[in-house]
Amino acid sequence: MIDPADSLTQPLSVTIPVPLRVVIDMQQQVIEASLVQDLLGDWFLTQKITGKSTSGKLLAQSRQRSTLVNNQDEGVLMLDALVKQHEKAGGKLRSNLAGTPPAP
Repeated sequence: MIDPADSLTQPLSVTIPVPLRVVIDMQQQVIEASLVQDLLGDWFLTQKITGKSTSGKLLAQSRQRSTLVNNQDEGVLMLDALVKQHEKAGGKLRSNLAGTPPAP
């Protein structure tokens, strides 16, 4: 709670810092994935895939899909699996939650 007199506001359930947004740079596309909670408390893993031109510039068209996950922990595991899958395919993690480059 921010204000001790406030009995309605609850503390956030996040107890450890976890990357809730990542950007993965692939050879022919860029994948942005984020884990967000909506106003009803449901968690969604959203992936936006944007293609690249032969010169490496991002194309105007992209596609997006959202997947409902059971809870934050499951979403974090799915986000981690997505990163590992694309890194195995040659992708490079370009930024994490804060938009900063990942640690080497």
